[in-house]
Amino acid sequence: FITNGGAARAWVAGLLAPGNVEKAIDHAVTLTLPTHPNAISGSGAAVAAAMVSAALGGITSPARLFDVARQAVHTGYQKMEAVSHITAVGTKLPQRMELAANLAVRYANDEERLISEIHDSIGVGSYTSEVVPSALGFLIAADNDLEKALRLASNAGNNANKTAVIVCSVVAAATGCPCLTEKYFDIVSENNTLDFKALKRAFDRYFDPGR
Repeated sequence: FITNGGAARAWVAGLLAPGNVEKAIDHAVTLTLPTHPNAISGSGAAVAAAMVSAALGGITSPARLFDVARQAVHTGYQKMEAVSHITAVGTKLPQRMELAANLAVRYANDEERLISEIHDSIGVGSYTSEVVPSALGFLIAADNDLEKALRLASNAGNNANKTAVIVCSVVAAATGCPCLTEKYFDIVSENNTLDFKALKRAFDRYFDPGR
């Protein structure tokens, strides 16, 4: 009920509202409400959506994205509480987000220690209050390096897939990650049934500045 599923798919809400954080949060609440209708899940989804939206709108530094997240966590909580009428009992996100940011700054150059500290102090389990702050910490430590972000998230274990999709969607939105397209695109395409080349062409058309 207060699990991280809403936050893990909320990047879509940010993608649908590039540069419009308020609209992205509204989309995130709408997307999350049917399955996770509580204020904690809503606030986590709002954080993920807001950062993707802001990154697509040109706010790309981890420090500024953290400021976006700090606003979004409160806005998302209030909006979801208003529509769900459920004030979820559980750990709230803001304090854990601050802790994750402090750990990220302190151990940015010691990946093993950072993973250990975040794992022990915050967790990367099934709850929104674990995965969203942890993803934020890895985002800050990675400093827009997608491979480092993915390495941190995956090596943290537990719900690594949820942690990774949040942090990597934000980094990808902030940077475009052209180097990874060249490095991994053919491998991914050859080992999946989806037509990734057609998907890439569609994304390129959608984000074409001259469109």
